[in-house]
Amino acid sequence: MDKQEGFSFFTEQELSRFSSEQQELLTFIDTILSSNISNSLVTPMLVPTIPITPTQEAQFLALMQTFQSAVDAYLIHPTSTNSISLQNSLTALYNFLLNQFPSQQGRDATRYTLFLLQTINNRLTTNFSQVFSIAFILQSLYTTFSILISEFIMTNVTRNQILNILAGLTSSTSVVSGTGSIGPTGATGARGVTGATGAAGARGVTGATGPTGTTGAAGATGVTGATGPTGTTGAAGTRGVTGATGPTGTTGATGARGPTGPTGPTGPAGTGSTGPTGSTGPTPSEFVYVANLSVNSVSVIDSATGGLVKAIPVGTSPFEVAVDAAAKQVYVTNYSSYNVSVINAITNSVIATIPVGRETRGVAVDAAAKRVYVANGTSNNVSVINSETDSVIATIPVGSGPWGVAVDAAAKRVYVTNGGSHNVSVINSETNSVIVTIQVGTSPAEVAVDAAAKRVYVTNYSSNNVSVINSETNSVIVTIPVGSEPRGVAVDAAAKRVYVANSASNSNNVSVINSETDGVIATIPVGSGPWGVAVDAAAKQVYVTNRLSANVSVIDSETNSVVFTLGGFSNPQGIAVNPPSL
Repeated sequence: MDKQEGFSFFTEQELSRFSSEQQELLTFIDTILSSNISNSLVTPMLVPTIPITPTQEAQFLALMQTFQSAVDAYLIHPTSTNSISLQNSLTALYNFLLNQFPSQQGRDATRYTLFLLQTINNRLTTNFSQVFSIAFILQSLYTTFSILISEFIMTNVTRNQILNILAGLTSSTSVVSGTGSIGPTGATGARGVTGATGAAGARGVTGATGPTGTTGAAGATGVTGATGPTGTTGAAGTRGVTGATGPTGTTGATGARGPTGPTGPTGPAGTGSTGPTGSTGPTPSEFVYVANLSVNSVSVIDSATGGLVKAIPVGTSPFEVAVDAAAKQVYVTNYSSYNVSVINAITNSVIATIPVGRETRGVAVDAAAKRVYVANGTSNNVSVINSETDSVIATIPVGSGPWGVAVDAAAKRVYVTNGGSHNVSVINSETNSVIVTIQVGTSPAEVAVDAAAKRVYVTNYSSNNVSVINSETNSVIVTIPVGSEPRGVAVDAAAKRVYVANSASNSNNVSVINSETDGVIATIPVGSGPWGVAVDAAAKQVYVTNRLSANVSVIDSETNSVVFTLGGFSNPQGIAVNPPSL
């Protein structure tokens, strides 16, 4: 199929998917990329080599990490506040590139990147709510950044860190929908006076076609893009018939018994001193399961050694993890493939894949009732799975944008946070119906239950606090301020502690709450972009996934300090411990 005239990179069929405004933007960017404005202020350099100092490398990496956090926040919640944060990040990158590389060689290499930084900043100023248009230009910016860093004389470690950031940004930006929600209809204005119809002007003569410009030099080959996501795992095949048991062989003859030797003399009786007490034997291994959003896998970690046991391929964009210790199964929600992977915790292999709603997020297990509950973010409902048959047996409508799920098995209740409607749906697990809706803070994210204390804890991402619900009265009894953009939450009921991950770049820490006083008693610095939290009460350890620094912080719950950090993950999000703490 021929490409439409005037476009170098899109066919007619591909362009038909865009609105007229988006096609206008495509035309503009396409004109730049095909060098039709080669004399403009911002034209990328072909093959320069740009020196960069270690200090500049560190500054550039820090700016890119801040930029990633700002983009993620804006794409999830395109508010005025998040738009301003993104603009500040873009301005900081613009000023860095403009001021740190003033030579002609540096200016040539950074021109197009500077142009796109300024273009996105201007578009955010004029209309920050056009998320799809912004996301579209951001994809072009990621490409120019990847070309730019290939032109810097820098260490491979820093270059790879920036490329990993760009790969993560490409993944998160690509899922942005082109259509925003419809705003409220404004009041109808008064009808103005109809003006007189003007006379049609004469059609001007079509001008002669100008000469074709000379073809520009071929650009340098771009860096290889990130590996695409692994396809969905196929359904498990049926189990074959067990073969018949073979015949038992004949028993061999018993050998002759040898003669009994003479009994030796009995030695004198004496009482020796008690020997020293032996050292405590090793604790049986527990496994920690970590969802790697960017590489479509779940890492299995031996909690005793911190070593990787296995990386298990699952669906696309694994999000949250829950463990059924009794059934020895692990459940993983796959955000982009709209299904749940079921892992056998003994063999650490996927044994079933269950289709559910769209953009699956939170997951929780009721082991006694043989039920698993899954929040479907854009379907606005909860799928109920029978864990014995691995099939969906009910779908329960809840609020807008359901995110986190927690179960109170004894009370037969399931709690679901609704990020879009700023409330919590309470489900009766026997009737599979919502019995009450509780208003909480702004953009509730995750939820955890302390069944013994009759308390439910909800992190509110946009209001930077935690709502504490009395599960008997279904009412908020206290709101606790924590860090910025709290995400994950977990309870250590025995120690009377609640742990909250604060994900914003100005926090990057964990708030420790005393559940008896409802006050924050410690704040523990962790990695960059903390997300998921899991408690191992027996080992007195708390695990925290750090998305942006791609690692897991392990906290000693007695000293409230990080004792070691586990690496080797890719955009880690959900985390669970097997066996889970009650």
